[in-house]
This record gives sequence, C-alpha cells and structure tokens, in this order.
Amino acid sequence: DFAEAAARFRRALELNPNWVTAVSSLASLLAAAPDPAVRSPAEAVRLADRAVALTLRRDANTLDILAVAHAAAGDYDRAVTTADEALRLNPPAGLAAMIRAHRELFTARRPYVSSR
Repeated sequence: DFAEAAARFRRALELNPNWVTAVSSLASLLAAAPDPAVRSPAEAVRLADRAVALTLRRDANTLDILAVAHAAAGDYDRAVTTADEALRLNPPAGLAAMIRAHRELFTARRPYVSSR
C-alpha cells in the first residue's frame, strides 16, 4: 500500500529528519508511485533536493531520484541534466543502466512511473 508506505516514511522523518534513506525513499515514492493519488511531484522535488544536499551531490542514486522527481513535475530538461550528473559519478553497472533507462524516458518527455 503506497499511501501506508508514505505515511511510514513521513513518521520516520519526524523522528530523524536527516535520515537520507527515508528522505530519498519518500521522494521516490511521491515521484513515481503507480497510484496517482499518492504522487506529489512538487513535494518529491523538495525532498529529493534535500537528499541530494545531504549526500553532497555525491550519490548517483539520490541524483537519479531527483531526476525522476523533476520529470514527474514536468521539468524534463532538468531531469536529463540531473541524470547526466548522476552518470558522471560512475555508478555501478546496474544503477547506471537504470539511470540511462530513466534518462531515455525524460528525453522522450515521459516521466518514470514505477510498476510496483
């Protein structure tokens, strides 16, 4: 249940607002949830920006989440730029492949929506 997961992440952030995993997980959920009632692109961008700042822009995964959030908010150019920044960090092959797949969607002006 995506709404329940979002509520749990929000509660975790009440307890520890700088827990990068909770910040980025909530951002990802709000950006890409298959349930449109759960999606909140503006909040996803805000949270993902925070996660990226907490990781000093050195974590390809959080940058990818920010790119997904930008695309969810309709800012595809910024999504592509952010995906490129993530790829410049030379992430492991599996993560790099995922970022490239997301980037292709953004280049085609389509958001990423999770299938699960």
